Amino acid sequence: MIIARPTLRPVTREPVSHGAPHDDDVVRCHSPSRLCFDGTDHCPHPVESRVRNRWQLLVDCIASCRLPSAWPLCMLVRVSAPVRPRRTQVERRQESERALLIAAAEIIAERGITGASLASISKRAGTSRGLPTHHFGTKDALVSQVANSAQDRVVTETVAALERAHRDINDLSALELVRATVDTYLEMFEQPTADERALIVMWGATFPSESSLEGMVEADQRAYDGWAELIAQGQVDGSIRSDVDPQVAAIVLQGLIRGMAAILLTKADRTYALRSRQTVNQWLGAALAPPAD
Repeated sequence: MIIARPTLRPVTREPVSHGAPHDDDVVRCHSPSRLCFDGTDHCPHPVESRVRNRWQLLVDCIASCRLPSAWPLCMLVRVSAPVRPRRTQVERRQESERALLIAAAEIIAERGITGASLASISKRAGTSRGLPTHHFGTKDALVSQVANSAQDRVVTETVAALERAHRDINDLSALELVRATVDTYLEMFEQPTADERALIVMWGATFPSESSLEGMVEADQRAYDGWAELIAQGQVDGSIRSDVDPQVAAIVLQGLIRGMAAILLTKADRTYALRSRQTVNQWLGAALAPPAD
């Protein structure tokens, strides 16, 4: 098969200095129909692609298209990149911390606590090896922050679910808020993210007698305290029976939803998950609501 040779036309190149490459340097291919001489359908480089070594890319492009250097179809131009505001030191720190937390949750969900070293976390996050220590100090502190982030997400998702249902959180009784939060928590484990999986994995890692995950223990205590406070509020607003011990009820509630979450991770039947959530909701009402007059 004979491939028609495209018509060459001179290309005027804007002079480009031979200094260090710039972020706003691009290569633009001017090959007619982007058809190279070797019969490939497209030029090996995008019509516009940012480059780090612009001269090498130009040479590669010419060579791959079998073009004489006097008739390059690819040329380098410098374009004005949009001016982006410089990030503050606080913003850069927040971004790196978010990247590390995401990486930590992913690795913990995949390999467990012991398999999540600070080195592997920094590698997954694309940061320097010393950055996890710089931001969090110890692995235990990082684990604690991963747990806290997952717990905060439950609150965020609960508020979002209420908004979708056109319910104002300020109009709910404490018992209604308990039931809504529990339902959201369990629903999140129907299609869990790395955060949710990591939370259950970290909880299980506290079972061995010689485990030393103080950060996870502290995160658990934070959850207990939150449930206990909400139950106590329900006793004040009359939605929760007065003979319930808030601290004990919080432990029972946390154990219930943690156990259900662990089961939902391994049982992907959506119908089963929905019916389980409905049953838990009914149980909460029966256990916590004041007896009918």
